[in-house]
Amino acid sequence: GDIDRALKSHESALALAHEIGYRSAVATELVNIGLIMVSKRMHERAVSYLAESLTFFLAEGVVDGQRQGLYGLSRCDDSLGREQMQVLLKDGGLTDEAVADALDRIDHIRSRRPWQVGSHSNPFAPVGR
Repeated sequence: GDIDRALKSHESALALAHEIGYRSAVATELVNIGLIMVSKRMHERAVSYLAESLTFFLAEGVVDGQRQGLYGLSRCDDSLGREQMQVLLKDGGLTDEAVADALDRIDHIRSRRPWQVGSHSNPFAPVGR
């Protein structure tokens, strides 16, 4: 359906951003693909996309990208558990220090999630959409 078309569009945009060397677009598309994978319950695959984007956004100080990536990672952590997340983040190339930092940030984002148990609204989506 629409989500599969969206995934293909973001994958094409990611390839183009890589091709032209547009780093912030690469990171943005990594988040978009990761969030789509989260919504498709493909959590293990989502972690690598989201972790890679988080690395860029943290280095560049891009706040919105960080929050969206961390939101997706918090959903993955909910599903996969902390031990699996640590392994996947390390496999994604993060150092031990970066993994610990990412997990602390995930916990902070989790503490800000406004929904009730069982609801999965995106707290970072624009109001009224």
